[in-house]
Amino acid sequence: MPSKNNSDLQAALDILGTLKQKVATTDALTNFAKKENELRITWLQEELQKPKPDQNFVNDLIHALTQGLSQVSALANLVTQVAKLLAKPLE
Repeated sequence: MPSKNNSDLQAALDILGTLKQKVATTDALTNFAKKENELRITWLQEELQKPKPDQNFVNDLIHALTQGLSQVSALANLVTQVAKLLAKPLE
């Protein structure tokens, strides 16, 4: 993986860690929505740390997070940042 990709990947993982904490503490989501989105974030973190992440699965998870967090703008903005960092094909 090129170093630029590594730094983008690390930045995405850092943002996902922050996002998971914010999802857990927000009052804007139901407990079910919190658990559902925390699980998606965990799956995305795990997939991104694989030697060859499944790009389609990553895209599906980002899409699901975008939809699941769309009503909470601060959280949706973090998902958008991750999506931008991962816009290039993963290798």
